[in-house]
Amino acid sequence: MYKRYLSIYALIALLALTPLLIAIPTTPVLAAVKEPTVSIDYPYIVVGTDIGTRTITVENPLGNPDIKEIRVYVPAAAADDVSVDWSGFVSGTGFVVIGAGPWTIVSRLPDGFDYILPDGATGKIIVSIDPENAEATGGVVDKYELTVTVKFVDGTTVTKKLYLYEGSADTVTVELDKTEVTAGDKVTITVTVDPADKGLPLVIWAVNPDNATVKIADVVTDANGKASATYTPTKAGDWTFKADAVIDAEYVGAQLSFIEAPLTVNPAAPTKVNVITELDEEGYSMTYLTQQEVDIWVVLADKYDNAVELTGFTSISVTLTCTKGEVEGETSITLDYLPTEDSPVTYEPDPLWGTYAMISAKLVVTGGDYAGTYSGTSKPLKTSTFATDATVVPDSTRVEAGKYVKITVTLDVAQKGVPVKFEITAEDYTGKLSPVSTTTDEDGKATTKLYVDTEAGKTTTVKAIVSRPVTTDPTATFEAESVEEIKTVPAAIYKLGIDAPEAVAPEATATLTIYLADKYDNMVETNAFGATIRVTLSATGGELEETVVDIPAINVSTTVGWTAPKALGNYTITASTTQYGLASASVKILVTTLEPIVNITQPAADTTITTAANVTTVYIAGWAKPSPAAAEGTVISLFQYSLNRAANVSVPIVKIEDGKAFFNFSLTLEVNKTYTVTVYAIDSEGYEAKATRTITVAYAPAPPVMPTEVSEASTDKPSYSPGEEVKITGTVTNKATVAKTVIVRITFIDPNGVPQYPIYELKLTLAAGQSITPTATYLSGAVKGVWTAKIMVVDAVTGEAVAEPVMLSVTVA
Repeated sequence: MYKRYLSIYALIALLALTPLLIAIPTTPVLAAVKEPTVSIDYPYIVVGTDIGTRTITVENPLGNPDIKEIRVYVPAAAADDVSVDWSGFVSGTGFVVIGAGPWTIVSRLPDGFDYILPDGATGKIIVSIDPENAEATGGVVDKYELTVTVKFVDGTTVTKKLYLYEGSADTVTVELDKTEVTAGDKVTITVTVDPADKGLPLVIWAVNPDNATVKIADVVTDANGKASATYTPTKAGDWTFKADAVIDAEYVGAQLSFIEAPLTVNPAAPTKVNVITELDEEGYSMTYLTQQEVDIWVVLADKYDNAVELTGFTSISVTLTCTKGEVEGETSITLDYLPTEDSPVTYEPDPLWGTYAMISAKLVVTGGDYAGTYSGTSKPLKTSTFATDATVVPDSTRVEAGKYVKITVTLDVAQKGVPVKFEITAEDYTGKLSPVSTTTDEDGKATTKLYVDTEAGKTTTVKAIVSRPVTTDPTATFEAESVEEIKTVPAAIYKLGIDAPEAVAPEATATLTIYLADKYDNMVETNAFGATIRVTLSATGGELEETVVDIPAINVSTTVGWTAPKALGNYTITASTTQYGLASASVKILVTTLEPIVNITQPAADTTITTAANVTTVYIAGWAKPSPAAAEGTVISLFQYSLNRAANVSVPIVKIEDGKAFFNFSLTLEVNKTYTVTVYAIDSEGYEAKATRTITVAYAPAPPVMPTEVSEASTDKPSYSPGEEVKITGTVTNKATVAKTVIVRITFIDPNGVPQYPIYELKLTLAAGQSITPTATYLSGAVKGVWTAKIMVVDAVTGEAVAEPVMLSVTVA
């Protein structure tokens, strides 16, 4: 066995490769595909014992192409026999084992599918491995490379490497150099495998007094089957140290058993006191106070925050001082005892929302081992919302168009300064709130005004969103909504109004309603004048049934007939009166045919498509809707298309939204030809319309694929001062299947086009799939403006570019 180290320049940072559970890409991934995660659950097998059941997990990231095939190559020396099972793939997917050492596990597509694992899904390949004979290991763990090849439906292939270790060791024992330590003391952990095997990767971890897992180290056994690490525990309590091939493995057969080691960690000598509140939570540096009264207590602690028991003292005094709020009704209080969780004292926060406070403590101990003075503080305390509910009440539920209503939110606890946001709950509502955000007053109330939607009959409720941070979620809120709906009613009579159809067919007869309206065109509820209103009517075309009509004193509207002309177009009907200064009204009516409207949105216009293949797939999409003059209830009932006047082909309606019916379909078109696509729409009354697109398919060769790629290019800052260092970096990846000797060239060019010298060049050989990240450092010159950093990669022999150059703009100001 040997190791090879690659050293190029100090500027190149190579990633450290972890031999355990790390999947190494050997085939470059196309830009559209995120690398799938491929892992094995337990990478070690005890030879000569049980069958090892190992699960290889493949996770296809969301947004990726679907996976169509997975192959797993198991070398012959790794096993005497292999079988396979699987889960998580598309129903009907199959796997088969090919060969008899080496073995290749190959997936099979299910009937009716061209993929086995969609994006966002996880598949598991469960491989049962009968390991090699125990006598073959010779005291050294054998390392085998399992190759996992993943093929996507877009043609991309990704290859991952997993490592499987096999040896005779079946037990790992953890031993500590101490069984009891003080917090902050170092402990040495020794792990020993039996029988002794060299080269076995292990993970050492511990379970701390909070039952949390703490990873200690990754180690590899030496020729004596041993490995060691050191650790400094700081949490007081009972610890347990463990080691295995992975942390907390489930039983999978042919694996190590482990013998763990306990450790007791005692607190160190006290150095401070901590003030604790009942609302404190570990992991948060601030405490959010959501109650009007909070229990607090004091803990004598070492520097690691372990509680230290206070014994043998003569006397103690504890002084608690608040920057805001009160303890037991005082801003500062001295006690002759130590408040504990079992016997706390009461802290009352400042009731103003958002107030920051701190409670400091001074502990004086007389006599005993820990005599002295200790001090400390609480976490920062932020006053949050004491309320858990609120009411939202409008002053009125009927509001005239154009006016507003006052809305009041009241918290169930009177607290000042609580942030409140208001929202209108109804959709398609054109009213507005002012203000949208405010805070509560000393009574726990906040108000806003709702300027209602001007359309009569529109209703809404108003929601209040109250800020209520808590320790576990500093952005938390709660909501309250008005119970009664607020309805818009018509305002005072202001003018005449006309209600008419949007469109009619030629020579069709329409009924027009002439009515008394407010300034927003809402029909009023009563004739407030108590008098007949005489209205004069005129039309720019067609025939009115009457040109003078009366709105009765006991009514707010009347009707009149209008017959549309033969000619298509827009026609205006006008109503006016000389009474009460009422403004006149007019309306436009479209006279149009009854054929539906068809619109092809993709492609949006006649187009030319280029391709390097003999055929290409083109998607056609769009919508249709009935004529605005169509009878009520008319819908689009059928779509058909014709290609170059061939027979019509029916296509389904994919959805109906806002009266529009949508379609989409695909066509396979040949290169160097022109096509006319005609889409027909037929409505439920039998009327038909069409739209066309002309599509030309032209040949264009695919752009050359560069064997090398420059990615993640950047500078260390967005702008610089003259004379300041500029660091330019980028990742260069060999995407070819063979090694390439290249020159990476980084040039820094001033705004006048003059490059700085010397030009940075780095010559090296990149293995297939290998990446490097060089960095060039230049001094920005005296010329202010936009400089350019250019990263190029050229063939070291021919000088030809082997990557698309990358240009970065650098501002010198």
